[in-house]
Amino acid sequence: MSPRIPLLLFGLAMLMSGCDFITGKEVARLAVDRVSTATERHPQEATLMLEAQDQIAVWSDMDLTYDGDMDLLFVVEVLRDSVPIEQLRIDPSVMNITVRERMTVKNGRTERSYNAKHEVLKVDTDGRYTFRAVLLASDTSGLRINKAQLVLRR
Repeated sequence: MSPRIPLLLFGLAMLMSGCDFITGKEVARLAVDRVSTATERHPQEATLMLEAQDQIAVWSDMDLTYDGDMDLLFVVEVLRDSVPIEQLRIDPSVMNITVRERMTVKNGRTERSYNAKHEVLKVDTDGRYTFRAVLLASDTSGLRINKAQLVLRR
């Protein structure tokens, strides 16, 4: 058997398994596609049973259009067995890994979509973990959100 055959079979197996090999297995998705304000909150949440030593990667799946500069921030409250343990502040423009990114800027208007990895939460205690997220924006006047989702991957 040619040494290329096992390599080819490995490559085909990776293609058939999808992106899970690179990104991890999706375990929850929070559709946080409405901007929250001081007076109007739009939280989304997901609850997972996790064990010590689990690692949860926080990704975003974004598709938006905006004028000028736009600062966005996901604020994610993490609770274990209904007790707050951590707050993550995730700037969706700060990424560790990006896939399927597309960006067009024309006359000061930006159209952008991407999937990006932001943080990894390392679980140290077994329990029921709730991830509650809101999206904040510096200015919503020229913002159109087609999709703003947080994706939790194991």
